[in-house]
Amino acid sequence: ALQRGMIDMVYTSSAYYTNVLPEIDCLKLTNYIPSEERASGAWAYINDLHEKKLGIYYLARVGLDIKFHLYLKGKTIKSADLTGLNIRVSPLYLQAIKGLGGNPVVIPPTEVYVALERNVVDGYCWPSVGIRDWGWQKHTQYVVDPGFYNVPNPLLVNMKVWNQMPQKLRDLLTEAAIEAEKRVVALFDDLAKQERPILLKEGIQVIDLPPAEKEKFLKIAYDEGWKDIIAKSPQIGPKLNELFTRKK
Repeated sequence: ALQRGMIDMVYTSSAYYTNVLPEIDCLKLTNYIPSEERASGAWAYINDLHEKKLGIYYLARVGLDIKFHLYLKGKTIKSADLTGLNIRVSPLYLQAIKGLGGNPVVIPPTEVYVALERNVVDGYCWPSVGIRDWGWQKHTQYVVDPGFYNVPNPLLVNMKVWNQMPQKLRDLLTEAAIEAEKRVVALFDDLAKQERPILLKEGIQVIDLPPAEKEKFLKIAYDEGWKDIIAKSPQIGPKLNELFTRKK
């Protein structure tokens, strides 16, 4: 709809258009906050991909900048091995769960409550904020640390509309978008800190994996994510890995 000009602007999830721009999946793997991506040239590179491949202007990443977590109904884990567990996933983290040995089950959020209730799944992945909105805490006993990936939400503008705007309006939108990027990071960081104590009061326990298992969990999750992107975009994928992975 945005490409065709049916709408002028959209705030969405990168997961909704990986079929036309698989490289956008890199946003979930970034080690940087949006302001750092602008300073490093990563934002410009992603915008160039949007313009050339989709005819869309990538205005901002007004992502939540919080992590996904694995939540479990009853079964517990002691390591980065999810063998034997059926885990509800979205395409965003399907490869991560598969790489960790779990059995990914792709179902929409609207069906997760019933899937938990009927033991169709042993758990699910979701950001550190939001499970209470769906009532899933009623069928959740554990939340696993560490969190992984980012929750990416690009703000996009139809290219024709962007080009027709007066420069003054473009500058104003850019300034507002940059400010929004900064505020959203701080806002959801606070919300995530507030959410954990509430979940603990609901009776949900934290499975804090041992340091070596945390490292293994994250390595597998991110390696699988990058492997998937590079397989789909062998020429561009390595450059994205370079731009969005913080040097140790």
